[in-house]
Amino acid sequence: MEPKVDSDEVTYHWSPQKYIELVEHTNNPFLREYQQVELEYVTSKIQFPKTKTFIDVGAGYGRVLPQIARIAGGVVAVEIDREMLGELGKRAERFDSVEVVEGDGNLLSKLLSGKDCKNPVILSLNHSLGSWVGDYHQALSEMKKVAQAGKGEMVISIFC
Repeated sequence: MEPKVDSDEVTYHWSPQKYIELVEHTNNPFLREYQQVELEYVTSKIQFPKTKTFIDVGAGYGRVLPQIARIAGGVVAVEIDREMLGELGKRAERFDSVEVVEGDGNLLSKLLSGKDCKNPVILSLNHSLGSWVGDYHQALSEMKKVAQAGKGEMVISIFC
């Protein structure tokens, strides 16, 4: 696992297996409950999800991919980290309606240029945003821009 350094010179050591162990298989009851509530919200509160494209910004290894792929009209999973992309790609292969895009969420509108993202639901789930590569203000601005352009909505979930 090669460390990553963002524009603020912060070093990250991301590993899909470590994330799966620490996040998906957590023993922390607060984090487990948080993730359950987060998924329940996304899967039950978004109206007419089959008419919408869910855009998972910072999709990581694809923790929520199975749940959103089942309900969405389409899914675009955006991830910048190559190690995470490997696991994300494996999980995405199980679903016809999922497209994985390698790229920087800070450039979301450019990444999605030319893609048919109907009624976008922009998701940024279970992020501290402190672990965002680059300027998270820019990322939020890009998410808003894409949501507004497509008359969509945003769901941002932050676990601190």
